[in-house]
Amino acid sequence: MRARSVAVLACVLLAGACAKKPASLPSTPGAPRFAEFVFPSGPPALAAPEVWDRHRSAWSMLQAGDTRAADRGFATVLKESPSFYPAEVGLGYAALARKDAQAALKHFDNALGANARYAPALAGKGEALLAAGRGDAALDAFQAAIDADPTLTPLRSRVDVLKFRGVQQHIESARKAADAGRAEEARREYLAAIAASPQSAFLYRE
Repeated sequence: MRARSVAVLACVLLAGACAKKPASLPSTPGAPRFAEFVFPSGPPALAAPEVWDRHRSAWSMLQAGDTRAADRGFATVLKESPSFYPAEVGLGYAALARKDAQAALKHFDNALGANARYAPALAGKGEALLAAGRGDAALDAFQAAIDADPTLTPLRSRVDVLKFRGVQQHIESARKAADAGRAEEARREYLAAIAASPQSAFLYRE
């Protein structure tokens, strides 16, 4: 009887401890490593079904975190089908995953040379430009991607954040110039901020 009471007490204490510290959710099997990357899709007629299959397989390797295998897969597809620009975009994203922004930009530009309004390449170029510290150019690339494919709604928040940061930078530069007596430079920076956010009465007062 005493042993049973001790066991019951232990269970109660254990339950209380568990209640104080919620268990963490298990990770979802097969969750993409780079969810922000836009899959380089395209019309089925762009290539034979087996080419698309190999392309999707390489993308799966990339999202599993195996960038080397993804590189090989996309390179093989591109070697067999040189005009298949979605694989060029895949190589760009693989380079991005390795944090090689310059190599990624080259691949995205190659794809855009084949199709200037290819949204996955424009979105990828925006990511590469952002990684390279070129926020204004990244903003233009993201906006072009949205114009080409309005369904890329997650990019809209990226655009809003980049616009806000750009306005902040112009205001800071304008204030520093004004404090230093460089009135014309301050004026240019305020005008740039107003151009980015023309509805802001605050900027006109500044």
